[in-house]
Amino acid sequence: QFLLQESRGRKFVAPDAKILSVDHNAVNLDLFCGILKDTKVKIDTAMNGEEALELIRKNKYHIIFLDHMMPVMDGYELVRTIRESGSTIPIMLITAKSAFDDMQDSDWLSKIENLCRDEKCVAVGEIGLDYYWSRDHVAEQKECFTAQLELARRLGLPAVIHDREAHGDCLEIVKNYTDVKILFHCYSGSCEMLREIL
Repeated sequence: QFLLQESRGRKFVAPDAKILSVDHNAVNLDLFCGILKDTKVKIDTAMNGEEALELIRKNKYHIIFLDHMMPVMDGYELVRTIRESGSTIPIMLITAKSAFDDMQDSDWLSKIENLCRDEKCVAVGEIGLDYYWSRDHVAEQKECFTAQLELARRLGLPAVIHDREAHGDCLEIVKNYTDVKILFHCYSGSCEMLREIL
């Protein structure tokens, strides 16, 4: 196990940690490495799934941070390949895509479901509504959110909810899923809404 040092007056460092960051965008990789520079974590980078597989075969990583949409081999395919090899390495699948972008891929929900069926998956999320940057695709966000809550219900998993500037709509949808355990990871609604949630 690598040593994590974090206490008052000392910075978080993990000099024995080794992670892999996979993203087809070089700017994102530079930003990721820059953010973690002071932690002394050893970081390898790859720009697609095939490059990542080569590195995984040659190195041992504590965790992989993985973009889900890449050329050559996308993140979903890479996770499937890693799991089929028997590896249980923790993988954080990340994206900056919107619900509208996801819905352009007709198979988006089944890809998420396949990932959620991994025994290490403990919840569906972060899912929800975010009207902060744009209200251009509100209907699509609601449709996507509802489908993801249905998935959580079907798999018997909790849902981790993201709600930003969409409190009323988020609550109206969540009310239909009282049988799903819900975690609002960063609650910013009113006291009245909190009472309704509880």
